[in-house]
Amino acid sequence: MKFLFALLLFLIYFDAQAQQFAQYNTGTLFDSFENPAQRAFTPDSSRQFAFNFFVPTITANSAFNGNGRQSLLSLLNNGTYNSTALNNGSAKLNSFQINSNNYWFMLKVYTRLDGDQELGISAQTQASGHASFTDETLLLLDSYKNFDNGLANNNLFNSNLNAQAYHQFSLSYRQKISSAVSFGAKLSALLGIYYNQFN
Repeated sequence: MKFLFALLLFLIYFDAQAQQFAQYNTGTLFDSFENPAQRAFTPDSSRQFAFNFFVPTITANSAFNGNGRQSLLSLLNNGTYNSTALNNGSAKLNSFQINSNNYWFMLKVYTRLDGDQELGISAQTQASGHASFTDETLLLLDSYKNFDNGLANNNLFNSNLNAQAYHQFSLSYRQKISSAVSFGAKLSALLGIYYNQFN
């Protein structure tokens, strides 16, 4: 009963502004490449191959924290930019993170018909970015008149950003050792697409 009460308090306290869909621990082809010890869900009718037929698996997530979150939600939900939660002159930081993982090609070959041994090849693109910026940077998007306040306004726009993207080509191997234990390994080659850092 105490657990249910604690769970209820947890659910009441937090306001979720997001959705999450996860494919981890689902036994899918995606999961078998992210975790090489996982078995692919089902071989196709030939009982020898599992293939995504060039239909990409796209995964993305993002997070925004700080005083500017309310301004962004106001813009997205109402179409108006509300900057009342932003502080001028305090240089409080906001952070934004975004990640993407896209599998373009996935193929698993079952070297034994019982599916206890698998060889795989995949091609994917990964990207990630992180930005830290001050409340004043977001206030500037509202109006330059926010800074006509008689203050010194020094070092208000100290922000930084870094982003990277790369292709990853992988070979994977999985071997079932027993009903409770499997061994998996993944060998990858990375080809950089983009890297940028701004301070």
